Amino acid sequence: MKKCISIILIFTILINALFPNYIFAGKNGDNYGNVMESKGEEEAREDLNKFFESGNVSIPGENGTSQDKGITEKPNFGGWVASTLVVIFFPLVYAARVLMTTVAPSIEAEDPDSIIHWFTIQGLLTNKIELIDANIFNANTGNKANNTIKENIQKWYYAIWILATIINLLMLVYIGIRMAISTVASQKAVYKKKLTAWFESMVLLFVMHFIIRIIFFVSDILVQLLTNIFNNIINITMADSDTKNIDLAIFKQLATTLKAPRGWRPIEHFICYILLVGYEYKFLIMYIKRFMVIGLLVVVSPLITCTYSLDKAGDGKAQAFQILFKELIVNILMQPMHLFLYAVLLGFATNIIQEFPLFTILLLIGVSRGEKIIKQIFRMQSAVVKEDLNLKGKKKGK
Repeated sequence: MKKCISIILIFTILINALFPNYIFAGKNGDNYGNVMESKGEEEAREDLNKFFESGNVSIPGENGTSQDKGITEKPNFGGWVASTLVVIFFPLVYAARVLMTTVAPSIEAEDPDSIIHWFTIQGLLTNKIELIDANIFNANTGNKANNTIKENIQKWYYAIWILATIINLLMLVYIGIRMAISTVASQKAVYKKKLTAWFESMVLLFVMHFIIRIIFFVSDILVQLLTNIFNNIINITMADSDTKNIDLAIFKQLATTLKAPRGWRPIEHFICYILLVGYEYKFLIMYIKRFMVIGLLVVVSPLITCTYSLDKAGDGKAQAFQILFKELIVNILMQPMHLFLYAVLLGFATNIIQEFPLFTILLLIGVSRGEKIIKQIFRMQSAVVKEDLNLKGKKKGK
């Protein structure tokens, strides 16, 4: 991803240097730069903005007074190609964004000027996208697909819980018979240890439900707390904007240029638009996967208690339970961790990213990088991923 973004930036800079954005004409002997240099910096900037909006600019006349003059852009090959590319491909990218919103809409329209409930990364992290709500024990969301999946997970959890109870009772009978027929003291000691581990597994079977609920409860509390803090930051940094959603504010800023593409400048905004939509798809797929992984872990959690007694009696460690517990924590607490990074990196940079939208991509890369750093600091790396890395290391060692 970093190499791809680096190539895009280098390509943009080179094309921008080879094909100039605008060619301006003033009176004979002058060029646009000379005209603008004759003014103060603030006044020149106002005239430049006025030109981009209406194509007119105020130029000092020969008698010392200012008058509005129409300045036209001279067509050039680079600008023509850039405008054509934007006109052709922008509808496709926009359609992809609409499709994503159709699949995972927000619970409310966060843009007062739009009736579309756009999917956004901010909405996803602040629990406004009900499709990927991962709290398995809350099947009363406004999304039917989400509720149906959760209801099926709950039914399977109950069925497997009964199966695990039966298996544990059979294991108790087996341990009791082995203890009764054992004549060697060492064998009886082993089965007494297994009996103690079996008792712990039964306790774990009955409290597993509450353990998972507690993890979800902690996650919901953290998300709510961080959402309140984030909203306060947005209300301060985006006080002049009606849209209090960073994603939508950036898209609106980009759309202003893309609606009437002229010259090479819109291609930069279009690249930023594509990357933002790509990151939205990345987060959507990531959280759909998270939802499914959490559902699978919850379903198989009762069966883990069946192996608990065997693992614990063998080496004194319950590896299967430790892996399950760690996977649950890592996946459930992924959302508050992403929300924290999103609020820190993007919340205080709203003025910058609205002025330079491409800077948003760097901040989103920072969110992904920050996630890895936090996981390393708190040792929250997925147990499965860690095991894969260990296996790869052993293979390389061979």
